[in-house]
Parts: sequence; structure tokens; C-alpha cells
Amino acid sequence: MKGKMKPTVKFIFIVVLWILALLAALFPARYINTAFGYMAFFFLLLLLIFSLLILFAVRRRIEIETNVTDAHSVQCLRGDPVELGLKVKNRSVFFCPHAKGGFYISDLFGGVDTSTDTDFTIAARSDSGFDFGMDMKHIGVYRVGLKDLRVYDMFGFFSLPVPVSGDFEVYVKPRIRTMEELVVEEEIFLDSSRDSRNTVPNGIDYVGVREYTPGDSMKQIHWKLSAHSLGYMTKLSESTRQSDFAVALDFAAYPAEREELMDLYDSLVETAFSLLEELSHREVTYSLIYSDKQQEIRRSVPKGRANDMEYIRRFDVITPEPEPGYPDGARLISQEARMPNRCTNLILCTSRLTSEMIQELISVKRQKRSPELYFVFPDRLARRDRENLMAPLRSLDDAGVPWHAVSTAGNRQPGSTDAGEDES
Repeated sequence: MKGKMKPTVKFIFIVVLWILALLAALFPARYINTAFGYMAFFFLLLLLIFSLLILFAVRRRIEIETNVTDAHSVQCLRGDPVELGLKVKNRSVFFCPHAKGGFYISDLFGGVDTSTDTDFTIAARSDSGFDFGMDMKHIGVYRVGLKDLRVYDMFGFFSLPVPVSGDFEVYVKPRIRTMEELVVEEEIFLDSSRDSRNTVPNGIDYVGVREYTPGDSMKQIHWKLSAHSLGYMTKLSESTRQSDFAVALDFAAYPAEREELMDLYDSLVETAFSLLEELSHREVTYSLIYSDKQQEIRRSVPKGRANDMEYIRRFDVITPEPEPGYPDGARLISQEARMPNRCTNLILCTSRLTSEMIQELISVKRQKRSPELYFVFPDRLARRDRENLMAPLRSLDDAGVPWHAVSTAGNRQPGSTDAGEDES
């Protein structure tokens, strides 16, 4: 069988080889019954002992350094490349002929996403450098670094583990996108006589357009329609809502492959944070409702993008087929409704539709409050599958509850489009 020899087989081969070498070194003693007859044997034995002592000396002087200086952490936006560097330094006066390091990158769920074993040598009072160039495709907190490190003696007979501390965290933050980038027109998926509701949670309802006049807010420009017109078109609206909002983030999901779950998680978090960013530019009060890693429901007021990672670290991971009692969309809405300071406007971001959640949204509507739904769906679905998945939303249409469709396709090309450019 071609290929590299397995580590266990290689070690056994080396042990057998050295045993045979020591036995062969005893043959002269059979014919020369003096101390000179044992010299070859003692020479090989001393050579092994000397090699072992050097190994202990090298192990004590191995150090690991990184190019990360900010408390062993790096931050970037989703989709941005991250350049990370590790150095394994040998500060002893002895040469390290063979070392093996296991480098890893964790995934969103705490497991190891990728792992690579690397063999290298380190000269005396020198170092070996390793650079990581990664595109961080998903939001979350990831660990990157050395999983383990072993050094070997000059004959490969002995090895010792080296305590490793060369790992660090990579914080991948969500990208903020405009509502036009996020929302997909619902009539693409459902046969409905209603117009698609590409509205934003700004305390006003979009009812039409007119030609732009000097003094109109740039945020009210209908960019997609303007791209197909001779000039800019301004959205017409009417004030119908009070100025307090709650954005609820539901991490329950349908069963899916790991990569698809991570895409859904990205879209959910970016949708919620994009809504909060929109609200932060208006004279309204707002809060974020979510479940943490202990699956406790939390409500807090975000204080700008500088604190994004505080929430990312607290958020529960996306959970397919959650058990009964999990804080899903229905429970988030139900608990918010019982709060003494409940909001007039409740926006739910979810990737899973349940009858209980639909009824909770309708109940909020009957309380003379303004519920709204942002539903994230995987872009791999065919048209018929999408229609079947979104069929429960007809009940929201009948109850007058606005909903919006968000595709994970937006994760394929990170970054936001200029406000003045039309997306193709």
C-alpha cells in the first residue's frame, strides 16, 4: 500500500530496528570477552540516553508566540479575510530535528471544523513560523491555534508533548445591510393579491411613490424603482405607529445540514442587527429579545455596533428540532406580551414557522399592537418547496400582519451595496 506510514506502525518499526541494532552490537562481546567487546553496545545505549536528555532540554525551551496582541483575539466582519500567525520558538542551544503540530479551527457549534498536522524542524535558538489566511464565512466566536505539539529526539525513538498556549479567538461580526438588500418580494413565492411589503420598521407605512423634490430624505428614496425611472422616486408614507420597538431573535430551526444551519444563523443575526441599526437612526426606543446559551430569554438595549460581539458571545447557537420548552419564536412573543413595558411594535426574526408562533403574532395584532415577521429561508429550496414552507404565512395575510422573506443567498457575497446602486 502506497502512502505515508501510519504513526503507530512507524514507531513499532523504529523500536524493532533499535532493538536489533543493540543486539547486533552485543555480537563482538561473544568473541572478545573483554570491556572492548561491549563498547559498541554501550556506545549505542549512551547515544540513546544523550538523545533523550537533549529532548528534555529542547522541550523545556520551546515557546509559542502569535502576531495577535489584543488579548489573544481578532475581530472582523463576516466574509473578511483574517491573517493570523504563530511562531514556535526553540530557545535552547540544541537542534530540534523533528516536531509535529496539530493546527485547528473550531466551528460555530464548538467542534473542530478543520484540523491539520504539520511536521517541521527548528534550528537552535531559532523559530518556525506558520501563517493562517482564512476567509471567515460565518458569524460567531471561533478558536484558532495549536491543538497539540510534540517534539522528537534525533532518532525518532522518543517524543514528548509540549504544553500549548498558542490559540486565540476570532470574533466574526455581522454585516449590516439595507432592507432592500435583505427582503425578497413575497409574491415570488405565494399567489397573493396583496402587494409585496418591502417596508422598513421606521414608524411609517409605505403607500406609494412620487418624483423626488429637493429636501426629501435620502433614506426615503426608492432605489430599485429609481434605477428604472428617469429620476429619483421618493416613497410616500403615513404615520400609524408609536415609537417603541422590540426585535425578537428566534434560534429554533428546521433540520438541516451544518453549513445550511450556519447560513441561516448568519441571516437571522444580520437581519436582526440591520433592523436595530435602522431603528438607531430614528427617534424611537428599541430593544433586542433573544435566548442565551443557557436558553434563558434576555431583553436588553443594544448600545451601538461596538457591543455587537457581546451579544454574539451570549447568543444561543441555532438549534434544529428543539425540544419542548425551548425558547422559540412563540415563547419569545408570549413572554414579551406579559412584560409590563411591552412594546407597541414587535418584530420577530425566525427561520422556523409553527402554528403556535403564527397564533401569537395574530394575538399581538388583536391587542392593537403592530407585529411584523422576517422569515429567513434557505436559498437551495425550489419554488414549490418554498411555497409549501411559507404556506402558513397565509394566516398572517388574512390577519393583516406584515411579513417579509429573507433568503440566505445574501450570505454568498458578503458586503452591502451602495445606497445609490441598484442590485441586479
